Amino acid sequence: MKLFKSFLLATVMAVSALQAGSYTKTKYVKVKKVKKFYKYVNVSRPHQECYYERVPIQSTHYERYKDERTNQGGAVVGGVLGGIAGHQFGGGRGNDVATVAGAIIGSMVGSNVANQNRYRTRAVTRTTYQDLQRCHTVYRNKKIRVKRYKNIGYYKGKRIVKISKKKLRRIPVRVTVRY
Repeated sequence: MKLFKSFLLATVMAVSALQAGSYTKTKYVKVKKVKKFYKYVNVSRPHQECYYERVPIQSTHYERYKDERTNQGGAVVGGVLGGIAGHQFGGGRGNDVATVAGAIIGSMVGSNVANQNRYRTRAVTRTTYQDLQRCHTVYRNKKIRVKRYKNIGYYKGKRIVKISKKKLRRIPVRVTVRY
């Protein structure tokens, strides 16, 4: 019999545990009293501070220029080589004319070859200055006075307080019912 009572009790407890539950609902309590009060709050407000800064800006470009140095070595070498080449032609007075003509033509060719590379390229860097505006954000703290309301109501003998920005007529209260 004792075993049967224990079994019955365990079964009843298990069934009641399975049936146990709860639900939550919101009830509204009427506000009985409202008290106005002020509180001070630190507020941080952003502010832009700007200034101008002179900044150097460099630009580089390339330009061709004529090298003014004279290169007479090319004309001399060309004249000698042209004279040697001209001396190979003709005979007698014709040999002398061919030598002179070869020297003249050789000096002209040597001068042209030497002056062919007289144009050079150089990098030219120019610096200009520009005023640029620089800005950054600064936060300024300020204490401000804020009006608040303390709304007081009662639910089942307990005092309920809700602080808000405006006066309330009712205060929402969440009630959980367990069964």
